[in-house]
Amino acid sequence: MQRTALRAAADPLGYARYHACSRALKRGVALGHNAFLAEAALLSSPNNSPPAATVGAFARELAARFGEQPLLVHAGRALTYREADARSQRIAKGLLASGVSKGTRVGVLLPNGPDWVLAWLAAARIGAVVVPINTFYQARELAFALRHADVALLLTTARFLNHDYLERLERAA
Repeated sequence: MQRTALRAAADPLGYARYHACSRALKRGVALGHNAFLAEAALLSSPNNSPPAATVGAFARELAARFGEQPLLVHAGRALTYREADARSQRIAKGLLASGVSKGTRVGVLLPNGPDWVLAWLAAARIGAVVVPINTFYQARELAFALRHADVALLLTTARFLNHDYLERLERAA
């Protein structure tokens, strides 16, 4: 266990995340996001203290512990733990103001990167059900996925690379 603690301290969630997944796979268990985060937090927390009870508490705890260290780096820009906590908190407030609450299904149609992470954190921290939507879906597939998942609100970007999501969504309506 000491080796795990040392690796987790050097790489706050990298090794712990791998370790949590490999333990779950060995047990034949598929972890949901919250269970995964809780197990990763337990493995990476000092003295194996109990994990945070919610995604919001977990984000605040990591922001307090790792502050200005990068949570992720994408296209040469770093998103720090503190910045991710603050920005996802602002987005969560906006979601609440839009009528999203615990159990509301929030679609995330964003390319991999900081915006996706912030959208997930924001929705998950208020108890919404995050529904990742494949960015390669065409209008017909988008329509099916959004209806089938009963998505109440969709977080997206207008365009990414050669994908015009607004046009696809208009055709899907």
